[in-house]
Amino acid sequence: MARRVAAATRSAGGSVEDLRHQTAQTVSSITTVDLSGIGKIEEAFALGLAAASMLLFVAVALAERRLELATMAALGAPLRAIGAFLWSEALIVLAAAIALAALLGWLLAEMLVAMLRHVFDPPPDHLAAPWPYLAALGLAGIAGALLAAAFSAVALRRMSLGAILREE
Repeated sequence: MARRVAAATRSAGGSVEDLRHQTAQTVSSITTVDLSGIGKIEEAFALGLAAASMLLFVAVALAERRLELATMAALGAPLRAIGAFLWSEALIVLAAAIALAALLGWLLAEMLVAMLRHVFDPPPDHLAAPWPYLAALGLAGIAGALLAAAFSAVALRRMSLGAILREE
């Protein structure tokens, strides 16, 4: 029947397929959607967010702890030691963030593969990790922490620590 209808409508530009062929094509096309463009945008956003979050963390820590930093300086701590205090805190937060992100990412990937196992033919044997992207994500966090360390060193030098103690 499908062949007869296809032959009758071909001259008018119609396309007719039998139900089995069309179902197979529809099912296979759902899993072959190319999302590489959206993936690149998402990756760039995540890299920028990782770097910016470290910058924001150190900037907020510097702003919130003005009195503590001024007290450290008044007690004789050199600016280098005060900067190292902020830097070490940023490194601890970065290490914890990377460990937590790795754990949550792995758990989410396992869950998605388990939920979507019936969609893939054959189902995957194991997870595939995008190592270059994960390395770039870690490097973006480290770059943000390095920029934050430079920012905090400049901000500490410009901060009038004596005036801060007088205002409180």
